[in-house]
Amino acid sequence: MKTKKILLCIMTLLITTLFIPVTASAYSFKFTIPDKFVGSMQSTTLQEKSSQTTPYVNPTYNSLPTAYFLSTKRISEILATNIITISDGSRHVFTWNSGYGGTGVKYCLSAYPNMTGSWQAYGVEGTWSN
Repeated sequence: MKTKKILLCIMTLLITTLFIPVTASAYSFKFTIPDKFVGSMQSTTLQEKSSQTTPYVNPTYNSLPTAYFLSTKRISEILATNIITISDGSRHVFTWNSGYGGTGVKYCLSAYPNMTGSWQAYGVEGTWSN
């Protein structure tokens, strides 16, 4: 009887752990985008990718068209993912470019204004994952 209870507990534990989804670490960001295009790119700190998860950006506040991408270097044009332009607060999934997306590599979220003409400085914030 005691063996059956132990076996039942072990089986319950195994089944429970199999159905827990692997989730990525979500990081927050908050940028102030200046009113000039030159020097307007903002980047988060580099964060190590620790599991095979889907990269995304989810701005909770985004008032003007802003381009987002993941990179292996802050404030750079190195594109580890596609560029996604967002002008609302909604979650968007990135696609890894060839040679990127592996675990153990550090990535940052970068953003810049994706519009022409003039604009006032504005804020964007939300969460992202690599």
